[in-house]
Amino acid sequence: MSELFQPGNIGAMQLKNRLVRSATAECLATDECRLTDKYLRAYTQLAKGGVGLIITGNYYVNAMGRSLPRLFVMDSDEIIEDMRKVADAVH
Repeated sequence: MSELFQPGNIGAMQLKNRLVRSATAECLATDECRLTDKYLRAYTQLAKGGVGLIITGNYYVNAMGRSLPRLFVMDSDEIIEDMRKVADAVH
């Protein structure tokens, strides 16, 4: 178990530990697929909790591929600022 909390590498990227949060469907976006405070808080808590690598949730590149509500659809430049806020909060 002690190795779990030791630094690890993925290629050239070093992680502070080997805890990885995998991609999941949080369904925390708005109905219009935009950022919510709840989504931002969830990712901030993951980072503060010490997860070494956070893989963001399920995103779609085209609204036609969406199978669940309130997930991000990455099909326009409008979403870039939302994702920037998430990245800034996590870092």
